[in-house]
Amino acid sequence: MMCRLVLLFCLLFGALPSAAGETTPKLDIFPQVISKSCYGGRAESYDECGDQTRHLADAKVRAEETGKTVLVMLGAEWCIWCHVLKNYLKGESGFFEYTLEGKSGYNMNEFATQEDKAQAAALARFAAENFIIAAIEDQYATGADRVLVKTGAGGELINWIPFVYALDARGQMTGRLPTFQERPEMEHRREGVLWYRGYDRAVLLEELKHLRDQAQK
Repeated sequence: MMCRLVLLFCLLFGALPSAAGETTPKLDIFPQVISKSCYGGRAESYDECGDQTRHLADAKVRAEETGKTVLVMLGAEWCIWCHVLKNYLKGESGFFEYTLEGKSGYNMNEFATQEDKAQAAALARFAAENFIIAAIEDQYATGADRVLVKTGAGGELINWIPFVYALDARGQMTGRLPTFQERPEMEHRREGVLWYRGYDRAVLLEELKHLRDQAQK
């Protein structure tokens, strides 16, 4: 009876371990808390009111404590692909929802196969085991320009968000995630006959491994 209750709890709350007996570790994303007083609490992923250099500093401290690599995600709350990437790094698959500047009703609906789910879990595990995410807001808040200067990324900035790049142990940019124009096979635009926004998880994982390796040289 007790085993059945434990299994039911895991199914309901997403704590069911993998086939290898391991649960996916939690992905560390800074800022970890966004004030509800900021623009009426509309921000879900990007702090539109705080100093962005503080979020970078916090991410670097956690990276030093854990031996992981800082992955900077320069973006904005209105950016659909910024939310999609975050959900992919957290291991989402199938149907998931998000908000854009406090407005709900946005979702991704993927006809996820068992292979898709396995790839999603592998991607989430790699991200959590190797990266600390610094989500840097680039529209309303202060400090994004200073983050770019501090990390040596100012001259590498592209006309595309999320602008995603990794930092070495000195806090300097070592490489960035390519755009879909640069690597079209990373983009997943269709789910059957339905329009969809997503990533090819195998290609995204390959690029993230490359970023990790560059940062750790």
